[in-house]
Amino acid sequence: MIFYNDTLEGESENWKAKYLLNETHIFITADRKTHYYGKDESRLIITYKHNLSESSFPKPFEYSYDAGSSEGSGNVTLDRKDCNYVVRSCSEGGSVKDQRAVFKHTIDLLCTPYRTVYIYRNGGTGLGEDCTVKVTLVMDGKKEKLVLKSTE
Repeated sequence: MIFYNDTLEGESENWKAKYLLNETHIFITADRKTHYYGKDESRLIITYKHNLSESSFPKPFEYSYDAGSSEGSGNVTLDRKDCNYVVRSCSEGGSVKDQRAVFKHTIDLLCTPYRTVYIYRNGGTGLGEDCTVKVTLVMDGKKEKLVLKSTE
């Protein structure tokens, strides 16, 4: 079992963002076949750093993010005084039969029916090579880019 848990943060002049990532990867070897199950959950919390007057609500803005294998975008509206917006993502999948072996030379030694190995790491398989999340925000025609990096 491999667990990835990480928090990535960054900010610009008007925005701050936090990306929370939790991944679980389970490899089971049985009958000379390696079976896999994986689940990842992420949350992107976008916060406007300044106070908005009551008359400026609702306040539209655009966001996009790239977290390696996960990305998204949208046109949304801030309609509360706390000025937070949360993007959630969750996926899971795998196979319990006839999947070709993945990293067979390593997994056969580690994941026997008699032994379970737990590995905890920062980062995640979905973050890409540089382990950052790139966020672009546009409000009132002003574009700001943030690069979120691990806090650990």
